[in-house]
Amino acid sequence: MTYTHIVSFKFKDGVTPDSVKELVDKMLILKETCVHPKTGKPYIQSCTGGHDNSVQGLQKGFTHVFVVAFDTKEDRDYYALEDPVHLEFVKWSDSVAADVYAIDFVGGNCTGPTFELDAEDDRENAQAEWLNLNSFIARLFNLKGKRFGNFAIWELRNGLEEDASDAGSAAAADARVRIASKWIKRSGVRLWNESIMGTFSIEPEDRSPYRGGSLFLGFNFERWGFCKRRLVELRSR
Repeated sequence: MTYTHIVSFKFKDGVTPDSVKELVDKMLILKETCVHPKTGKPYIQSCTGGHDNSVQGLQKGFTHVFVVAFDTKEDRDYYALEDPVHLEFVKWSDSVAADVYAIDFVGGNCTGPTFELDAEDDRENAQAEWLNLNSFIARLFNLKGKRFGNFAIWELRNGLEEDASDAGSAAAADARVRIASKWIKRSGVRLWNESIMGTFSIEPEDRSPYRGGSLFLGFNFERWGFCKRRLVELRSR
């Protein structure tokens, strides 16, 4: 099974071609320079990337994309959250990147662990792990500005802006709400500030990852009011 990590960069105005090339070179060399502490050897399965050449016009300013593959979830998680070489690259990239978009997936798995599937894995533990991971990412979000903010929007939407019946079970619905609450507890001030600045503002017809859920189609201040009312409603059940 391959765990795939995709990251795309939007560069700041005025960034020189040499700086763009430097980021590309630094990103691609991670396959060799990221070494696992247990083996002392490189652990990234593959790392490829390049300049966007899409004809659809949906890039929204993102010009370079990279695909990083891992053999195991543990390797992927170590790379994303702990590897000092990668984290140093992330810190450096803030000097040239205006925004970064990242997404991870496993081929064939189109849902998160808070959805109920006909699988034999331990759902209760998977949901607890997902809660812990979101709590950690929320802390990173506080430290790195807009980075990781998309995760907050997705989890707030899943937990508060969608009908609980869509989760598949009461346990899954409860996990969604707890994760959304964790984001508010850990990063509520940051998310509020970003809302004031319109960071996550979109038009209702825009098919953006920041869109509202089926229970709420508003944005920004109105969205916060809805989330507050929704938490009170769910708590009373």
